[in-house]
Amino acid sequence: GCQQTLTHLDLTGLGPIVLPALVCLDLPVLQLLRLGLERPSGAWADAHSEPWHKNTLSLLGGCFPTLTGLDIGYANVRGGVSFEEVETLATCCEGLRHLDLSMVMTYRDFSPSLVSLSKQAPNLTSLAIHGLNLQTHALETFARGCAQLARVHFVHCGYSA
Repeated sequence: GCQQTLTHLDLTGLGPIVLPALVCLDLPVLQLLRLGLERPSGAWADAHSEPWHKNTLSLLGGCFPTLTGLDIGYANVRGGVSFEEVETLATCCEGLRHLDLSMVMTYRDFSPSLVSLSKQAPNLTSLAIHGLNLQTHALETFARGCAQLARVHFVHCGYSA
């Protein structure tokens, strides 16, 4: 069936209700998975209050190691996404090339995740984040470690030495 050939799956805006069914699917060649929300308006948190489980990235990485792209941008993740979750995802999905973590992180300083991605996801070509702080040393490490970067989308991010 289509499960054996499905490479791209866009479930944008459906929320965490799809997760139990999604992880039960055998999708051996899934490459791109979109689970986030469209860029939210001012009242997006009220409209999408049902939170994703806090270990969603680890779960997805374990279930779909063939992922080359993951978009969970603007999703309401319970407790936010931790540095460890980003590292686990990158470790499980060795071919990861595209990642959108806009407005889902637990901590404001994204620097540890930049360093982790530079080591665990050297083939990354695009990264999107929103509203986080980045330290110069982490940006330099990230740029050196992910030499194939073509698109970096840092919206409303702060920078410090």
